[in-house]
Amino acid sequence: MKSLFQFRNIDIFERDLLSTEFIPEMMREKVFEVDNQIIALFNISRFNYRFGKSIVVHQTKGVFFDHRTTKEIMNDFKRVNGIGFTFSKIIADFLELKHHLPYVHAYASYMPMTGGSRKCTDWVGLHWIQSYHQDKKEAHMITVNGDKLIFNFPHGDLEQRIHNVCVASEKSIAMISSVAKAGLAEIKPPPITGLVRKFENCQCKLHKKLARKLYDAGFTFDLVTKFLLNKIGIESAYPQTVMLFYRQNLDRLKKLY
Repeated sequence: MKSLFQFRNIDIFERDLLSTEFIPEMMREKVFEVDNQIIALFNISRFNYRFGKSIVVHQTKGVFFDHRTTKEIMNDFKRVNGIGFTFSKIIADFLELKHHLPYVHAYASYMPMTGGSRKCTDWVGLHWIQSYHQDKKEAHMITVNGDKLIFNFPHGDLEQRIHNVCVASEKSIAMISSVAKAGLAEIKPPPITGLVRKFENCQCKLHKKLARKLYDAGFTFDLVTKFLLNKIGIESAYPQTVMLFYRQNLDRLKKLY
């Protein structure tokens, strides 16, 4: 996709484009499978617009409408990695990130502009962004292609929000690497990482949190196991006893017999 457009936040877009009858053919709804080539998603579901509920900015397919909401598109990432937001939730729980759950899977890192778990919002793939700045309640971003995206950003500090997503991505890479390393494999960054590695030399408390342990495959397995057991809804008068029983049985899977 060539550098040839500036894409405004949805309020401006709705005024300039959705209110007109002319829609460029290139933006007509496309049927596509979700992938990590998505640069950004703009939520237009509240307008009941006939061409779709979302606008997709895609690295290879361009800009087009999609009939799914942005939440539905993000949930379809489970088809990409098989686990969807599960890993993201484990890492967010570990880091105690209470709000604005991102989607992270190694270097693929998507940040919501507002809380996206209970409603639809705009999303941006930080691995496709090279620079940014905050202008009051707007997030201005430049893609690796040189295109400009402007999002509504009603709450929070953009720098801190991006930092937290990057930390989550780094922890994700560490955990995946711990398992890969045990098999003589190595996780290498892709040619384009955008902002994902921007804060990797940061020494804040969040970065330092159990940094070394995350490179231990056993710790990773135990962290995932603990999270899943806490979330599956064990109904028992003695839930801790039941959880201990399940943990012991899962630990047996590690052994030959």
